[in-house]
Amino acid sequence: MKRAFVRLVSLSINNIKNVLNGSIQFHKLNKEGNYVINNSVMGIYGQNGSGKTAVVDAMKLLQDSLKGEIFHKSLYKYITYAQKESRLRYQFYIEIEDKKYDLEYSFSLRVLEEGKIVLSNEMLYGTKYIDGKWTRKECFLEYNIDEKETLFKPNARNADLMADIDKFIQAKVAQQLTQGYDEDKKQWFTRSLFFSKQMNGVFSSIESFRELYELIQSLKTYAKEELIVIQNEHFGLIDLNLSNLVFYVNMKEEGTHVTGRLPINVEGKTILPDIVFDSFSKVIEQTNRVIQELVPDVLLNISNIEKKYTEEGEKGFSFELVTKRGESVIPFECESAGIKKLISICTALIACYNRSSVCLVIDEFDSGIFEYLLGQLLEIMQEYAKGQLIFTSHNLRALEVLDDDSLIFTTLNPEDRYSNLHSAKNIENKRLSYLRTIYLGEEDKFYKRTSQAKIKRAFKKSGR
Repeated sequence: MKRAFVRLVSLSINNIKNVLNGSIQFHKLNKEGNYVINNSVMGIYGQNGSGKTAVVDAMKLLQDSLKGEIFHKSLYKYITYAQKESRLRYQFYIEIEDKKYDLEYSFSLRVLEEGKIVLSNEMLYGTKYIDGKWTRKECFLEYNIDEKETLFKPNARNADLMADIDKFIQAKVAQQLTQGYDEDKKQWFTRSLFFSKQMNGVFSSIESFRELYELIQSLKTYAKEELIVIQNEHFGLIDLNLSNLVFYVNMKEEGTHVTGRLPINVEGKTILPDIVFDSFSKVIEQTNRVIQELVPDVLLNISNIEKKYTEEGEKGFSFELVTKRGESVIPFECESAGIKKLISICTALIACYNRSSVCLVIDEFDSGIFEYLLGQLLEIMQEYAKGQLIFTSHNLRALEVLDDDSLIFTTLNPEDRYSNLHSAKNIENKRLSYLRTIYLGEEDKFYKRTSQAKIKRAFKKSGR
C-alpha cells in the first residue's frame, strides 16, 4: 500500500448534542495545491455545555467510521434531541506519492427509534490537483440507504460494480452486514459501508475503483495510526484513582509502528506478553525523556520484573510501576492525577510533535495540569509541532500564548456554534479581551451572563 499524508482541514457538525450547526476551519489550501499550515494547535473555549466536547465526539465518530468499527451503543444519545438525523462533514488534504486531493468525507446518522440508528448516507466528494490546478469538484462515491435501484452513485461506479456479478453480490452482502441486531449483545448496530472489511476486498479487485481504493486505504490508515482521540472519560477515571491507567501508545521506531490503548494496573502487578512488554519498556524510556523536563526530578520506573505466563498461556513478564523522585521511590498509584495524566498521554504528545500526519484530539487538556506548564506546552506545540493538536479547555492560560488562528470560541447560537474572537488582536492579551467581552457584555454571543447577586441569593435560599 502506498504511503499517504493526510491532514484534517475543516470540520462541520449538524445536530450533534447541542450543536445544530457549527464549522471549524483548521487549515486552508492554496492555489499551488498545498495546504497552508496556519497553526499546529487549535484550542476550543467556551461556557460549560456550549459545544466544546461535541467536537471531540465528532472526531471519535470519524475514527470509528474510518476504521470500519461498530459505532458505540450509546450513539443515539449524541444526536440532538427532537432531531431525526445528524450529519458530519470532514475535509482532508491528502497526498499519495505525487497526487494531491482536497477530499470531503461525510456521513449521516438517522434515528429510527430509541437505541436504533442507521448510517443513512455516506459520501466521498472532492477535487484533484492536476497540471498545476485543482479540477472541478466531483462525487467519488455516494451511498444512500433510501436508494433501492442502485447501490452507489455516480451511476458509472454502479455500472462498473454490476459488470462483475460476484463483486456485486459481495457488495450487497457487505451492505447487509453494516447494520442489524446483535442477538448476543441484545442491541442494534451500525457501521460504515465504505470502510468495512467486506467492501475493502471489492474495491481492491476492480480496476476502475483503484484510485478510490487508495483514498479509502489512506483514510483507514490515518484513523488507525495517526488519529488519537482522548475523551474526557479517560481523565475522569484517573481522577477516580481506579486501578487501571490507560497509556495512549503511538510510537514509531526502527520500521515498526506501535499504536493503541494499553491498560496498566497501577495498584498491583501487570502481566504483559514478551513482545508487548518490550514495546512498553520503550514507551517508558521515551516518556521519561519528556516527563523529567516537564516535572523535574520525576522518573517512571518498571520495578519487580518477573518472568510469568499470561492468562492465555503466553510467555511474558509481570511488573509494577513506581516513580523516582531523587532517592525516593513512590508507588505509582500514589502519584497525583496530574502526573498520571501527563504520563498516560506523553507518547501521544511526542507523536504529535514529531509526525506531520498525526492528529491528537484531547478533551479538557488543562485538567490537572499546572497553568504555567500548560502555557509552556501549548507555546512549544504551536511553534514546533509537526502534527495537529485539537483540544478543549476551561483554563484561559492558552488565550495568553496562542495566536488568533489557534483559538475557537463556542457561541450561544446553536445554529452557528463556533466563532473566532474578532475583537482580540495578537498585540492584545486575548485572555483579558475575552473576559472583557463577558464582563461588559460587548459580545453577548459568547457567554450567557450570570449575576453574582443572584448566585449568592440562590445559595442562601437553598441552605434554609
